[in-house]
Amino acid sequence: MPDLLRRTLTSMAVLVLTALPLAAQDAAPPTAPPQPAVTIAADPPVVDFGDILGGEAARATVKITNVSDKPVPVRQVKTTCGCTVATVHGPDGAELPARPAKADMLVTTLEPGQALTVDVKMETANVQGAVEKSLQVYTSDATSTPLSVPVKARISKAFSLSPDKVDLRNVARTGRVEQTIVVQAQSIGNWTIDGFESGIEGQPLPTWLQLSVLDTEGLSRRVQLVSDGPRPVGAFTAKVRIKIGHEKVKNVDFTIFGIVRPDVTFDTGSPTQPESVSFDQMKRGDQVTRTVKVTNNDPTVPYKLKSADIQVPDALKPLIQSTVNTLQEGVSYEIVLTAKADMPEPFFRGNLLLVAEHPDLPRHTISFHGWVKQEQ
Repeated sequence: MPDLLRRTLTSMAVLVLTALPLAAQDAAPPTAPPQPAVTIAADPPVVDFGDILGGEAARATVKITNVSDKPVPVRQVKTTCGCTVATVHGPDGAELPARPAKADMLVTTLEPGQALTVDVKMETANVQGAVEKSLQVYTSDATSTPLSVPVKARISKAFSLSPDKVDLRNVARTGRVEQTIVVQAQSIGNWTIDGFESGIEGQPLPTWLQLSVLDTEGLSRRVQLVSDGPRPVGAFTAKVRIKIGHEKVKNVDFTIFGIVRPDVTFDTGSPTQPESVSFDQMKRGDQVTRTVKVTNNDPTVPYKLKSADIQVPDALKPLIQSTVNTLQEGVSYEIVLTAKADMPEPFFRGNLLLVAEHPDLPRHTISFHGWVKQEQ
């Protein structure tokens, strides 16, 4: 082999061998950032209630221990769902707030080796299937993630309710309302219905709601809901807890909601929009009237109409007028709306404002609209 070729090949081999360490160095994985030291540990690390019945009490206690050699400030203890409740007790057994009132406050500070206990309760009423939530403990170490303890259960239905939601929609302030709830057991053995209570802590059941048990035997039993009023005006929501006498299942819940309207009704003659007046299409120069009927269905609370004012732009005030006819003071009225089709614009709208002496309806607004056919 000629000397020149030999020297060239040797030089190329040296270059390749020299470059290999650099390439290997470039391909090395980056060093992982240091992880914060473990400061607290949970016992047990997972809460698994296993197979339980819907409505069965599911409770466990988790011990949170400071396993480091330094004090650990505990900032917050919470769960990932409102159906799972955590009650915290300090090292001395005293109950502590799980979420302090202020952001700069702590639940407690655990010295090395100290522990707090957390009573975990999972609500299982009206829940079915595999459920997994978690208990989370936050420390004041901003570099660490919260300690998370999975809370699991496989819930099978013990009772079904029909309906499980009672929608009263728009119900009058007075008058009888009845609803029957069917409680169907899923072959769970002997059981009883022992009463009723609110399913929302701190919120009692409405006093205008009465509940009774119609059947005491069989897998299917009926609960009767009755309300004779008077009911407070406005929107309402309540959760009714049916207390069950059974070895495992203690309760099953249903909700009731709706809007209580005053006993005063406003009828514009429209089946689809009873509180909206339509003048429809008018020919220019026509005069069209519409009548609004006001009826108070509870004469013990008089509705005394004082005025019916038209609310429109100034240009329309001479063209739309209202007249009140009192049929029976405090009970019934007719309000006649008159519109003259001389509007400067083809479309018009406005409000009829009713002012009255009444505890629930001192002011009430009814909208109106219409349009004027344009001449060809």
